[in-house]
Amino acid sequence: MGRCCEEMTIQVLMVDENQLQLEGLRKLFEGVEDVKVQYVLKSNNQILERISETKPDIVLMELGTPICNGILTIRQIRESDPSVKVLVLTHLCNVEAIRMSLEAGAAGYLLKQSSFFDLVGAIHAVYEGNSYFHPMVAKQILNGIYQTSNRVMDCEETEHALTEREVEILQLIAEGYTNQEIAKRLYISTKTVQTHRRNIMDKLGFHDRVELVKYAIRKGLISLID
Repeated sequence: MGRCCEEMTIQVLMVDENQLQLEGLRKLFEGVEDVKVQYVLKSNNQILERISETKPDIVLMELGTPICNGILTIRQIRESDPSVKVLVLTHLCNVEAIRMSLEAGAAGYLLKQSSFFDLVGAIHAVYEGNSYFHPMVAKQILNGIYQTSNRVMDCEETEHALTEREVEILQLIAEGYTNQEIAKRLYISTKTVQTHRRNIMDKLGFHDRVELVKYAIRKGLISLID
């Protein structure tokens, strides 16, 4: 029985140079039943070692200074153990930091002015295989959407081109909408959205939303602008 409950708990490894913030967050998480902070680190240097030892579900991390070190760490985490999700928690809301984090494999990008409620929501979303963006980050993304309502993707990279409807749904998925929200916006059933999503994944050879976001950015469906 204890084993089952343990498996349902989201294991989190936190990394931040600000020790006071780390301790404050750990204290707050004590009141969240299904989230357990396994360990806290003050720098990115020991992350891979701790991941190997503790097998967390999510690494909640600041990019650090310089940010290129944080980006490299995200990439190393994803390469060493793709099952571990990375959620960035930072004060940086500039286009390059967002772009590099997503391309390195981050599943979510949250700003430090977020509420603790939003942070818990982000952890749950990322744990379930979705992306999560702070509203200001989402605005950076959404402002750069390339209009594709009448466009079908070039199939140079895939065996079969996506249909116009699949491109539309791909764009909405990449923007962060849930299956239910997409269904409501497009006046179709959630089951139909799930079918389209599965077809998109199969055609592109992807396995999660992060790969879809990166693909959408690369193809111009979403672009990050200053």
